[in-house]
Amino acid sequence: MDNELLDSELSENEQTILGLFFSVELNPKDSETNEYIIGEKRVKLDVEGIFSISKQRIGEEVDLLSSILKLLQDKEMVQADNGIYSLTDTGKIIGKRIRAKWFSESYDNLLLPCTRSQAYAKFCELVYGKNLLQFNVVDMPHLDLMQEKLQLNANDVVLDLGCGLGKITEYLVERTGASITGIDFSQKSIQWAKKNTKENEKLRYQVMDISELNFPANSFDAIIALDVLYWIDDLEPVIKKLKSILKSNGRMGVFYVQFYNPEKPTEPLLPETTNLAIFLKRYDFTYEVIDISQHAIDIWKQKLTIGKELRPQFLSEGNQDIIDTRMTDGVDVIKKFETNQQKRYFFSVKHK
Repeated sequence: MDNELLDSELSENEQTILGLFFSVELNPKDSETNEYIIGEKRVKLDVEGIFSISKQRIGEEVDLLSSILKLLQDKEMVQADNGIYSLTDTGKIIGKRIRAKWFSESYDNLLLPCTRSQAYAKFCELVYGKNLLQFNVVDMPHLDLMQEKLQLNANDVVLDLGCGLGKITEYLVERTGASITGIDFSQKSIQWAKKNTKENEKLRYQVMDISELNFPANSFDAIIALDVLYWIDDLEPVIKKLKSILKSNGRMGVFYVQFYNPEKPTEPLLPETTNLAIFLKRYDFTYEVIDISQHAIDIWKQKLTIGKELRPQFLSEGNQDIIDTRMTDGVDVIKKFETNQQKRYFFSVKHK
């Protein structure tokens, strides 16, 4: 089977199953029950379990699901062992691509409407201290912290991983004088950034997936990653590549969230147990960690307060989805931070 098979050669239902399989298989698995642990839910990839996660997308006909699974087995993308289904190597490649497409579409649908909302501009000013069209919890004090540790300057060539709409990248160029390239997997976000940021020879934007970095060795004096690396499915090869493209004595600034691991319910959340710390050590980086969890709680509480105040303005713009999205998970996230089920860190990293 050709690993470069285009998604368009698969039916929409086949793509749905592959994307769902890949998403489920990213989660921890209980080897005794063959169940994947997804938050508080458990999913087994037998026909019943697959039906439960796919019926909203492909309909409530088990026979249809069975026929789709048979087609995917014939195409050597799905395999079965004693009634338990899994992706083949080819299925994983295509499932990953489909999931990335879903994520990109969802990301664009959330982010781009914010650029046209005066209410969201006000929200960013009040929550973060400056409207840089933020869609994370990096506020001005966080950017101050990063600059204090990295000391970016006019002689530096910098890579911004996952720059989104590019306004933070633009701000950092203006503030530090560094030459910064912002990359993001979203073509629409990069198009917007190129069109809506000030022309500056030190500011560049490029469409690129963090998992497929394409830069020569020793390209950058510094690399920054603002709330992106913990979303990477396979972080180790990314860290290995970052070491290659970072110059000797180069530095990195990484905002990183650690989540409760249901496979290790009694293990406390500590920076040294994060995948980031493990792989940084493996590739001979040194680092300093600052726990900024309390600051994250404060920002989330501010989001809820300001969001409630500005809700009428969002509604008058027809942008209810924007404010609902920003606030939906707030209470749950705060609870996780306050009960030590989630931690937030800043890693100041040095290349030996």
